[in-house]
This record gives sequence, structure tokens and C-alpha cells, in this order.
Amino acid sequence: MRRPVKSFEYFILLFEEYIRGLGSGNTGYQVSCLRRFVGHARARGSHAPADVTRDDIVTFIESLRAVRLPSGRPYQAASLRNIMYHVKSFFSFLYRNEYILTNPMESISMTFKGPAAARGIFTNEEMNAVLDSIEITTPAGMRNRAILELAYSSGLRVGEIAALDIDDIDFESRITLVREGKGKKDRMVPISEISAHFLRKYLESARHVFANNLYYGSEKALFLTGNGRIRPITIREFFDRALADAGVEKKNRTFHSLRHTCATHLLEAGADLRYVQELLGHESIETTTRYTRLMLGSVKKAYRSAHPRENAYWEEVDEIYRAGLAQMEEQLKKRSVRNSHYHERNRKKKESAQRQSGIDADKTEAAGETDEADVSIEPERVVRVDGADEEGGAGGE
Repeated sequence: MRRPVKSFEYFILLFEEYIRGLGSGNTGYQVSCLRRFVGHARARGSHAPADVTRDDIVTFIESLRAVRLPSGRPYQAASLRNIMYHVKSFFSFLYRNEYILTNPMESISMTFKGPAAARGIFTNEEMNAVLDSIEITTPAGMRNRAILELAYSSGLRVGEIAALDIDDIDFESRITLVREGKGKKDRMVPISEISAHFLRKYLESARHVFANNLYYGSEKALFLTGNGRIRPITIREFFDRALADAGVEKKNRTFHSLRHTCATHLLEAGADLRYVQELLGHESIETTTRYTRLMLGSVKKAYRSAHPRENAYWEEVDEIYRAGLAQMEEQLKKRSVRNSHYHERNRKKKESAQRQSGIDADKTEAAGETDEADVSIEPERVVRVDGADEEGGAGGE
């Protein structure tokens, strides 16, 4: 009697258990990619991994290329590569463990050409706007502010933040322990003074509000909701709301953009690349080096705004430019002629005023001399005793 063929669900559960053991931080997304492929394969008549053919893979890729996002754009090459990488890992796992005899992904090219999506980075002003938009007068608001401050100051992944316990924070040293991050690696990460401040405020005034209905295993969780340890999807949802409240355009930016922003701002401020590598927990420095390319974007922006050969102070000389320049020169000449006439007219007015002033002064002086000539002194008249008058003082013989 032939044994029943196990369905896709059985093998997906096996694969999910396998990748959890590897310490993958995004198991849910990987499984969702697989289920998407399974839906396509079933529509084509394949009901188990052993039924899948190369044509099923090729048509699935074509269907992904035909998808249009809400923005109207197709998937970026990196997004296609991401989805197909998880499908390939699934079939490699099955083939390696002899659940299937042939691997339908073996001859499939994983080269997807197309422009890479620009990584969303927040400016300092945008980060301040997002953080300040969170109302901290409520327990949920205080928790959310503490989460975003921590993500921006330390570059933690959303899954790493959700997995933090209270004991992982050392307030005295301002260090947090990230347990079993990506690749199941532990690392020590510094936290900023502002981040530590909001973490303390959250623990003192807000966490106990959520601690009434805790399920087993969430008693030590740092960040809580009314149902226990906070989930990554909850963090992403309130982050999107904070963007909207702050009036910051989402563009290509997600919660993970806080990690990119943290690294980029550190490098722009002069932090050593090795330090940023340790902070982010990158195994290879090549992974960290990509943030230097993001930093170069800011350098180019400053260059274009400041360098005379890049900004509005310089334009290519062409016929239109020359015609405009000739017109400007003609206007300057006309203005110069008008100015010379104006100055000449003013000069003549001034000379005329000076001449008139001189004539008035001469008349005044002449009038003064005439008045002086009209003044005479009448000689003293002397009366003599003999009754005769004689001019000229006392008479003699």
C-alpha cells in the first residue's frame, strides 16, 4: 500500500523549526514567502514539494515581476531576490535531508537586474520631529518613546528590542545586552543618556500598567502590552503612526530605517567604521561599509549646495546665456548715460547756486559800505562870550 504524500504544510513546519534553530530573526517573513509560492504551485497542480517543477519556479518569478505595489511600481530587484532566496533555501533544505530527489531551484538564476531601492534615512530634524510627536502622558506613549529612543541611539533591530528583558539593561554603565541577535550572537551595545532617561521613566511610571495580565515567560520582558511581551508588528504599527503624526514622509523608510539612520549619523559625526560594525553586530565589515555610501549622499548634497561649479552660481554658457548677458550690458549702458546726465544737471545746478550766492554776498557788502559813508559827525559848536559863534573849538586871537 502506498503511503500518503506529505503536504507542503508538513515540510514548512520542519523548515520553520530548522531556521528558528539557526537564530533567524525574521522567521515569519520567510514562511510567508514560502506560503506565497505554495499558493502559486497549488494553482498549477502541485500539492507537495516533490511535485514542483522548474516551470513552477519560472512562472512564479514571472508573476512576481507582474505585481504592482500600491505606489504603482514593480518589485525592486532586491525584493525579488529576497523572496526567491527563501524559496531556494526551502528546497535546498528538503534536498539536503532527502525529502525530495531533485531540487527544482538548482538551475534557476538568482540574478535579478534592476535599480536598487534607496535606503531610507532620516535627517536629524526628521528624527527630532518623530520622537517629539509621541505623547508621553500615557503609559503606551511613554513605552513607545522609550522604544524609539533606544532604537535610534543603539541601532537595534525590531526583534532584538522585543526580546529584551529588564535585566538586560545596565543603567549604571549605560549598556544593554542583546541576547541571541541575528545569527544567535550576543553583543553588548551602549545606550545614550537620553535613551536611558526615557527607559527609567517607562519603568518607573508605565510598565506596571501593562503587568497585570502577563502570560508565563513574559514576566521579565522589558517592553509590554496588555497581552504580555510586545511583538515586532506592534512596534512597526506605532512607528508608522508616529511618522504620520510628525508629518514625515514615509518614502522607503520603515522601523529598520532607524538602524540605518543610527549608523549613518555616527559615521557622519566621525565614528570609526569598526565601532559601527560592533554596534550593529555585523559579522563582516563589508556589510557596514554600505553605510559609508549612504553617508556620501549627504556629502554630495553639501558639495552641490556649496561648490560654485555645482550650484546656481554657475551655469553652462550657451547662446541664451550670451543673449541675456548682452541685454544686461545694454541696460547698464543706458543706465550709465542716464546717470551721467543726472550728475551733469546736478553739477550745473550747484554751480548756478554758487554763483547766485556770490552775487548776493557782493550786494550785501556794497550795501554795508554805503551806509558807512552816510554817517557824518557834526562839528562841535562853541558859544563865545562876546556872542559870536565860531566853529572848530575855543577861539584864539
